[in-house]
Amino acid sequence: MKHNTILQQLSLSEMLQRHTVAELRFFFKQLSLKIKSGLRKDMMVKCVSQWILAHPDIVMTHLFTYELRMYDDIINHQEKEPWIPGYLNRMPFDDIVYSEDEGVKFYIAPDLAEKLRPLLADEIARREQSCEETIENSIIGLLNLRGAIPYEEYMDILEPIIQKDDSKGSIAYRFNRFVVGNDYNDELAVESPYIPGTDFNIFDARRVDSNVEPKRFTTEEIAKAGMMPYPQIGGASRSALKKQLLELGHSETGAENFLLNRWLEKQNDEINPLQVIDTLKYNSFEQAQATVMLMTEYANNMPYWRFKGWSSAQMAAETLKRTPGGMPHIVMGPNMRARGITSFEQLQEMAIRGEEIPDAPLAPTTKVGRNDPCPCGSGKKYKHCCGR
Repeated sequence: MKHNTILQQLSLSEMLQRHTVAELRFFFKQLSLKIKSGLRKDMMVKCVSQWILAHPDIVMTHLFTYELRMYDDIINHQEKEPWIPGYLNRMPFDDIVYSEDEGVKFYIAPDLAEKLRPLLADEIARREQSCEETIENSIIGLLNLRGAIPYEEYMDILEPIIQKDDSKGSIAYRFNRFVVGNDYNDELAVESPYIPGTDFNIFDARRVDSNVEPKRFTTEEIAKAGMMPYPQIGGASRSALKKQLLELGHSETGAENFLLNRWLEKQNDEINPLQVIDTLKYNSFEQAQATVMLMTEYANNMPYWRFKGWSSAQMAAETLKRTPGGMPHIVMGPNMRARGITSFEQLQEMAIRGEEIPDAPLAPTTKVGRNDPCPCGSGKKYKHCCGR
Protein backbone atom coordinates (compact mmCIF):
# COMPACT_ATOMS: atom_id res chain seq x y z
CA MET A 1 0.00 0.00 0.00
CA LYS A 2 1.63 3.25 -1.09
CA HIS A 3 1.27 6.50 0.76
CA ASN A 4 -1.21 8.88 -0.88
CA THR A 5 0.81 12.05 -1.45
CA ILE A 6 -2.32 13.89 -2.65
CA LEU A 7 -3.72 14.00 0.88
CA GLN A 8 -3.20 17.38 2.52
CA GLN A 9 -0.48 17.46 5.15
CA LEU A 10 0.28 20.34 7.49
CA SER A 11 3.64 22.05 7.45
CA LEU A 12 5.65 22.34 10.66
CA SER A 13 4.52 25.93 11.29
CA GLU A 14 0.87 24.94 10.66
CA MET A 15 1.20 22.08 13.15
CA LEU A 16 2.69 24.36 15.81
CA GLN A 17 0.11 27.07 15.16
CA ARG A 18 -2.66 24.77 16.40
CA HIS A 19 -1.21 24.72 19.93
CA THR A 20 -1.76 27.29 22.68
CA VAL A 21 1.05 29.62 23.73
CA ALA A 22 1.45 27.69 27.01
CA GLU A 23 1.76 24.39 25.12
CA LEU A 24 4.28 25.92 22.73
CA ARG A 25 6.43 27.26 25.56
CA PHE A 26 6.39 23.85 27.23
CA PHE A 27 7.37 22.19 23.96
CA PHE A 28 10.14 24.71 23.27
CA LYS A 29 11.46 24.19 26.79
CA GLN A 30 11.78 20.47 26.00
CA LEU A 31 14.03 21.46 23.08
CA SER A 32 16.04 23.76 25.37
CA LEU A 33 14.86 26.82 23.43
CA LYS A 34 14.49 30.15 25.21
CA ILE A 35 11.69 32.33 23.87
CA LYS A 36 11.39 36.04 24.61
CA SER A 37 8.40 36.94 26.75
CA GLY A 38 5.72 39.04 25.11
CA LEU A 39 6.37 37.60 21.66
CA ARG A 40 3.20 37.16 19.57
CA LYS A 41 2.18 33.59 18.89
CA ASP A 42 2.50 33.84 15.11
CA MET A 43 5.97 35.35 15.38
CA MET A 44 6.95 32.73 17.98
CA VAL A 45 5.86 29.91 15.68
CA LYS A 46 7.63 31.44 12.68
CA CYS A 47 10.95 31.86 14.50
CA VAL A 48 10.95 28.43 16.08
CA SER A 49 9.85 26.67 12.88
CA GLN A 50 12.74 28.29 11.03
CA TRP A 51 15.18 27.28 13.76
CA ILE A 52 13.97 23.64 13.81
CA LEU A 53 14.24 23.34 10.03
CA ALA A 54 17.73 24.85 10.14
CA HIS A 55 18.93 22.51 12.94
CA PRO A 56 17.35 19.06 12.46
CA ASP A 57 20.52 17.45 13.87
CA ILE A 58 20.04 19.29 17.18
CA VAL A 59 16.37 18.38 17.26
CA MET A 60 17.28 14.69 16.97
CA THR A 61 19.42 14.87 20.11
CA HIS A 62 16.19 15.44 22.08
CA LEU A 63 14.42 12.43 20.56
CA PHE A 64 14.73 8.88 21.86
CA THR A 65 16.06 6.25 19.50
CA TYR A 66 12.69 4.48 19.34
CA GLU A 67 11.20 7.78 18.13
CA LEU A 68 13.89 8.08 15.46
CA ARG A 69 13.05 4.54 14.35
CA MET A 70 9.34 5.36 14.10
CA TYR A 71 10.11 8.54 12.14
CA ASP A 72 12.45 6.62 9.86
CA ASP A 73 9.70 4.10 9.11
CA ILE A 74 7.16 6.85 8.41
CA ILE A 75 9.52 8.87 6.20
CA ASN A 76 11.69 6.24 4.51
CA HIS A 77 9.90 2.89 4.92
CA GLN A 78 6.20 3.51 4.40
CA GLU A 79 5.80 -0.04 3.06
CA LYS A 80 5.96 -1.17 6.70
CA GLU A 81 2.71 0.71 7.36
CA PRO A 82 4.05 2.13 10.64
CA TRP A 83 1.65 2.81 13.47
CA ILE A 84 2.21 4.98 16.53
CA PRO A 85 0.04 4.18 19.59
CA GLY A 86 -2.24 7.09 20.43
CA TYR A 87 -1.38 6.83 24.13
CA LEU A 88 2.32 7.47 23.52
CA ASN A 89 3.72 10.84 24.60
CA ARG A 90 5.12 12.42 21.42
CA MET A 91 6.59 15.61 20.04
CA PRO A 92 4.19 17.72 17.91
CA PHE A 93 6.12 16.90 14.73
CA ASP A 94 3.83 14.12 13.54
CA ASP A 95 0.14 13.87 12.80
CA ILE A 96 -2.35 11.59 11.08
CA VAL A 97 -4.16 11.95 7.80
CA TYR A 98 -7.19 9.91 6.79
CA SER A 99 -8.16 8.49 3.42
CA GLU A 100 -11.14 6.25 2.63
CA ASP A 101 -8.84 4.19 0.41
CA GLU A 102 -5.86 3.92 2.74
CA GLY A 103 -7.31 4.51 6.22
CA VAL A 104 -5.25 6.28 8.88
CA LYS A 105 -1.68 7.21 7.97
CA PHE A 106 0.93 8.90 10.12
CA TYR A 107 3.14 11.55 8.64
CA ILE A 108 5.87 13.94 9.71
CA ALA A 109 5.54 17.63 8.77
CA PRO A 110 6.73 17.38 5.11
CA ASP A 111 9.24 20.24 5.38
CA LEU A 112 10.78 18.68 8.49
CA ALA A 113 10.64 15.19 6.97
CA GLU A 114 12.84 16.33 4.08
CA LYS A 115 15.44 17.61 6.55
CA LEU A 116 15.37 14.43 8.64
CA ARG A 117 15.32 11.95 5.74
CA PRO A 118 19.10 11.81 5.09
CA LEU A 119 20.06 11.98 8.78
CA LEU A 120 17.97 9.32 10.52
CA ALA A 121 19.75 6.12 9.42
CA ASP A 122 23.21 7.39 10.39
CA GLU A 123 22.04 8.69 13.78
CA ILE A 124 20.27 5.41 14.59
CA ALA A 125 23.41 3.45 13.63
CA ARG A 126 25.59 5.72 15.80
CA ARG A 127 23.38 5.15 18.83
CA GLU A 128 23.41 1.40 18.27
CA GLN A 129 27.20 1.35 18.19
CA SER A 130 27.57 3.63 21.22
CA CYS A 131 25.00 1.64 23.25
CA GLU A 132 22.91 4.80 23.78
CA GLU A 133 19.80 2.98 22.58
CA THR A 134 20.40 0.12 25.02
CA ILE A 135 20.78 2.57 27.92
CA GLU A 136 17.63 4.48 26.92
CA ASN A 137 15.56 1.33 26.62
CA SER A 138 16.77 0.01 29.97
CA ILE A 139 15.53 3.14 31.75
CA ILE A 140 12.32 3.29 29.70
CA GLY A 141 11.71 -0.39 30.49
CA LEU A 142 11.97 0.28 34.22
CA LEU A 143 9.65 3.30 33.90
CA ASN A 144 7.08 1.24 32.00
CA LEU A 145 7.16 -1.47 34.67
CA ARG A 146 6.80 0.91 37.61
CA GLY A 147 5.01 3.88 36.03
CA ALA A 148 7.50 6.37 37.45
CA ILE A 149 10.62 6.43 39.60
CA PRO A 150 11.86 9.15 41.99
CA TYR A 151 14.33 11.53 40.34
CA GLU A 152 17.11 10.66 42.78
CA GLU A 153 16.80 6.97 41.95
CA TYR A 154 16.84 7.84 38.23
CA MET A 155 20.06 9.82 38.71
CA ASP A 156 21.59 6.93 40.66
CA ILE A 157 20.98 4.76 37.60
CA LEU A 158 22.24 7.33 35.11
CA GLU A 159 25.16 8.89 37.01
CA PRO A 160 27.65 6.03 36.56
CA ILE A 161 26.91 6.03 32.82
CA ILE A 162 27.50 9.77 32.49
CA GLN A 163 30.76 9.52 34.46
CA LYS A 164 31.94 6.68 32.26
CA ASP A 165 31.31 8.53 29.03
CA ASP A 166 30.39 12.22 28.92
CA SER A 167 28.79 11.82 25.50
CA LYS A 168 26.03 9.82 27.17
CA GLY A 169 24.99 12.98 29.02
CA SER A 170 22.59 13.71 26.16
CA ILE A 171 20.44 10.84 27.42
CA ALA A 172 19.67 12.86 30.54
CA TYR A 173 18.33 15.70 28.37
CA ARG A 174 15.95 13.33 26.59
CA PHE A 175 14.50 12.11 29.87
CA ASN A 176 13.93 15.71 31.00
CA ARG A 177 10.78 15.55 28.87
CA PHE A 178 9.31 13.12 31.39
CA VAL A 179 10.34 14.83 34.62
CA VAL A 180 7.38 15.92 36.77
CA GLY A 181 7.17 17.72 40.09
CA ASN A 182 4.97 17.56 43.16
CA ASP A 183 2.68 20.58 43.56
CA TYR A 184 3.15 20.55 47.34
CA ASN A 185 6.92 20.20 47.74
CA ASP A 186 10.14 19.91 45.77
CA GLU A 187 9.82 16.20 44.94
CA LEU A 188 10.65 15.19 41.37
CA ALA A 189 10.04 11.98 39.46
CA VAL A 190 10.58 10.61 35.95
CA GLU A 191 7.50 9.11 34.29
CA SER A 192 6.87 6.46 31.67
CA PRO A 193 6.25 7.77 28.12
CA TYR A 194 2.82 6.11 28.43
CA ILE A 195 1.68 8.11 31.47
CA PRO A 196 -0.54 10.45 29.36
CA GLY A 197 -2.83 7.47 28.69
CA THR A 198 -3.61 7.09 32.40
CA ASP A 199 -4.56 8.98 35.57
CA PHE A 200 -1.46 7.74 37.36
CA ASN A 201 0.27 10.22 39.69
CA ILE A 202 3.31 9.05 41.63
CA PHE A 203 2.74 11.79 44.25
CA ASP A 204 -0.89 10.80 44.92
CA ALA A 205 -1.26 8.46 47.90
CA ARG A 206 -4.50 7.17 46.36
CA ARG A 207 -2.58 6.02 43.27
CA VAL A 208 0.56 4.60 44.91
CA ASP A 209 0.88 2.37 47.96
CA SER A 210 3.65 4.05 49.97
CA ASN A 211 4.06 0.97 52.20
CA VAL A 212 5.26 -1.19 49.31
CA GLU A 213 8.93 -1.53 48.43
CA PRO A 214 9.56 -1.29 44.65
CA LYS A 215 9.89 -4.63 42.90
CA ARG A 216 13.30 -5.54 41.48
CA PHE A 217 13.08 -6.76 37.91
CA THR A 218 15.43 -8.99 35.96
CA THR A 219 17.52 -7.58 33.11
CA GLU A 220 15.37 -9.58 30.68
CA GLU A 221 12.10 -8.20 32.07
CA ILE A 222 13.39 -4.62 31.81
CA ALA A 223 14.65 -5.17 28.25
CA LYS A 224 11.27 -6.53 27.12
CA ALA A 225 9.42 -3.67 28.82
CA GLY A 226 11.64 -1.21 26.91
CA MET A 227 10.67 -2.55 23.48
CA MET A 228 8.96 0.53 22.12
CA PRO A 229 6.37 1.37 20.90
CA TYR A 230 4.86 -1.92 22.16
CA PRO A 231 6.37 -2.95 25.51
CA GLN A 232 6.34 -6.70 26.12
CA ILE A 233 4.88 -6.59 29.63
CA GLY A 234 3.04 -9.42 31.35
CA GLY A 235 5.26 -12.46 30.77
CA ALA A 236 3.65 -15.81 29.96
CA SER A 237 0.10 -14.50 30.53
CA ARG A 238 0.65 -11.83 27.87
CA SER A 239 2.07 -14.35 25.39
CA ALA A 240 -0.90 -16.69 25.90
CA LEU A 241 -3.44 -13.90 25.39
CA LYS A 242 -1.66 -12.61 22.28
CA LYS A 243 -1.67 -16.12 20.79
CA GLN A 244 -5.42 -16.31 21.42
CA LEU A 245 -5.99 -12.90 19.78
CA LEU A 246 -4.08 -13.98 16.67
CA GLU A 247 -6.18 -17.15 16.50
CA LEU A 248 -9.31 -14.95 16.70
CA GLY A 249 -8.17 -13.17 13.54
CA HIS A 250 -6.36 -10.09 14.88
CA SER A 251 -3.41 -8.74 12.94
CA GLU A 252 -0.05 -8.45 14.68
CA THR A 253 -0.54 -4.70 15.17
CA GLY A 254 -4.17 -5.20 16.21
CA ALA A 255 -3.17 -7.71 18.88
CA GLU A 256 -0.41 -5.43 20.18
CA ASN A 257 -2.79 -2.48 20.39
CA PHE A 258 -5.35 -4.61 22.25
CA LEU A 259 -2.73 -5.71 24.80
CA LEU A 260 -1.44 -2.16 25.16
CA ASN A 261 -4.93 -0.81 25.87
CA ARG A 262 -5.61 -3.48 28.50
CA TRP A 263 -2.25 -2.75 30.18
CA LEU A 264 -3.06 0.95 30.52
CA GLU A 265 -6.64 0.25 31.62
CA LYS A 266 -5.21 -1.87 34.43
CA GLN A 267 -3.16 1.11 35.64
CA ASN A 268 -6.41 3.12 35.70
CA ASP A 269 -8.29 0.33 37.53
CA GLU A 270 -10.65 0.18 34.56
CA ILE A 271 -9.92 -3.22 33.03
CA ASN A 272 -12.96 -5.50 32.97
CA PRO A 273 -12.63 -8.68 30.87
CA LEU A 274 -16.41 -9.14 30.71
CA GLN A 275 -16.92 -5.67 29.17
CA VAL A 276 -14.08 -6.01 26.69
CA ILE A 277 -15.18 -9.48 25.65
CA ASP A 278 -18.12 -8.02 23.71
CA THR A 279 -15.73 -6.22 21.34
CA LEU A 280 -14.21 -9.50 20.09
CA LYS A 281 -15.56 -12.10 17.66
CA TYR A 282 -15.64 -15.81 18.51
CA ASN A 283 -16.31 -19.10 16.80
CA SER A 284 -17.72 -20.75 19.91
CA PHE A 285 -18.81 -20.13 23.48
CA GLU A 286 -15.81 -22.14 24.70
CA GLN A 287 -13.50 -19.79 22.80
CA ALA A 288 -15.10 -16.79 24.52
CA GLN A 289 -14.72 -18.46 27.93
CA ALA A 290 -11.05 -19.19 27.26
CA THR A 291 -10.43 -15.58 26.23
CA VAL A 292 -12.02 -14.24 29.44
CA MET A 293 -9.78 -16.52 31.51
CA LEU A 294 -6.67 -15.43 29.60
CA MET A 295 -7.56 -11.74 29.99
CA THR A 296 -8.10 -12.22 33.72
CA GLU A 297 -4.70 -13.93 34.03
CA TYR A 298 -3.10 -11.08 32.08
CA ALA A 299 -4.71 -8.42 34.29
CA ASN A 300 -3.73 -10.19 37.52
CA ASN A 301 -0.13 -10.92 36.54
CA MET A 302 1.01 -7.71 34.82
CA PRO A 303 3.14 -5.22 36.80
CA TYR A 304 0.83 -2.77 38.55
CA TRP A 305 1.98 0.82 38.98
CA ARG A 306 -0.04 1.22 42.20
CA PHE A 307 2.16 -1.48 43.76
CA LYS A 308 5.43 -0.16 42.23
CA GLY A 309 5.71 -2.99 39.76
CA TRP A 310 4.31 -5.86 41.82
CA SER A 311 1.33 -7.56 40.20
CA SER A 312 -2.03 -7.94 41.93
CA ALA A 313 -1.46 -11.69 42.14
CA GLN A 314 1.94 -11.21 43.78
CA MET A 315 0.54 -8.75 46.32
CA ALA A 316 -2.32 -11.11 47.17
CA ALA A 317 0.12 -13.99 47.66
CA GLU A 318 2.37 -11.84 49.84
CA THR A 319 -0.58 -10.71 51.98
CA LEU A 320 -1.68 -14.32 52.44
CA LYS A 321 1.84 -15.37 53.38
CA ARG A 322 2.04 -12.68 56.05
CA THR A 323 -1.36 -13.56 57.54
CA PRO A 324 -0.85 -15.29 60.92
CA GLY A 325 -1.50 -18.98 60.47
CA GLY A 326 -1.62 -18.69 56.67
CA MET A 327 -4.70 -19.96 54.85
CA PRO A 328 -7.44 -20.81 57.38
CA HIS A 329 -8.29 -24.51 57.47
CA ILE A 330 -12.02 -25.18 57.28
CA VAL A 331 -13.15 -28.14 59.43
CA MET A 332 -16.54 -29.77 59.16
CA GLY A 333 -18.55 -29.60 62.38
CA PRO A 334 -20.49 -32.47 63.97
CA ASN A 335 -23.70 -31.57 62.18
CA MET A 336 -22.00 -31.89 58.78
CA ARG A 337 -20.20 -35.07 59.81
CA ALA A 338 -23.56 -36.47 60.84
CA ARG A 339 -24.62 -35.96 57.22
CA GLY A 340 -21.62 -37.88 55.93
CA ILE A 341 -19.57 -34.78 54.92
CA THR A 342 -16.08 -34.83 56.37
CA SER A 343 -14.18 -32.15 54.40
CA PHE A 344 -14.65 -28.79 52.70
CA GLU A 345 -13.34 -30.30 49.43
CA GLN A 346 -16.13 -32.91 49.56
CA LEU A 347 -18.68 -30.14 49.99
CA GLN A 348 -17.23 -28.30 46.96
CA GLU A 349 -17.46 -31.43 44.81
CA MET A 350 -21.10 -31.90 45.80
CA ALA A 351 -21.88 -28.31 44.85
CA ILE A 352 -20.19 -28.76 41.44
CA ARG A 353 -22.23 -31.91 40.79
CA GLY A 354 -25.41 -30.21 41.96
CA GLU A 355 -25.99 -32.67 44.80
CA GLU A 356 -28.06 -31.63 47.77
CA ILE A 357 -26.77 -31.94 51.32
CA PRO A 358 -28.42 -35.04 52.87
CA ASP A 359 -30.59 -34.75 55.92
CA ALA A 360 -29.06 -35.48 59.30
CA PRO A 361 -29.89 -38.91 60.75
CA LEU A 362 -32.88 -39.06 63.04
CA ALA A 363 -32.22 -38.38 66.68
CA PRO A 364 -31.74 -41.58 68.69
CA THR A 365 -34.91 -43.03 70.24
CA THR A 366 -33.06 -44.22 73.34
CA LYS A 367 -31.72 -41.73 75.76
CA VAL A 368 -28.01 -41.07 75.43
CA GLY A 369 -26.06 -40.15 78.50
CA ARG A 370 -24.01 -36.97 78.43
CA ASN A 371 -20.81 -38.93 78.96
CA ASP A 372 -21.72 -41.71 76.49
CA PRO A 373 -20.09 -41.94 73.03
CA CYS A 374 -21.97 -39.78 70.55
CA PRO A 375 -24.19 -41.89 68.22
CA CYS A 376 -22.99 -39.84 65.21
CA GLY A 377 -19.74 -41.78 65.28
CA SER A 378 -17.44 -38.85 65.94
CA GLY A 379 -15.71 -40.65 68.79
CA LYS A 380 -16.42 -37.77 71.17
CA LYS A 381 -18.62 -37.78 74.23
CA TYR A 382 -22.22 -36.86 73.50
CA LYS A 383 -21.98 -33.68 75.62
CA HIS A 384 -19.05 -32.44 73.53
CA CYS A 385 -20.66 -33.26 70.19
CA CYS A 386 -24.31 -33.48 69.14
CA GLY A 387 -25.47 -33.05 72.74
CA ARG A 388 -24.17 -29.49 72.99
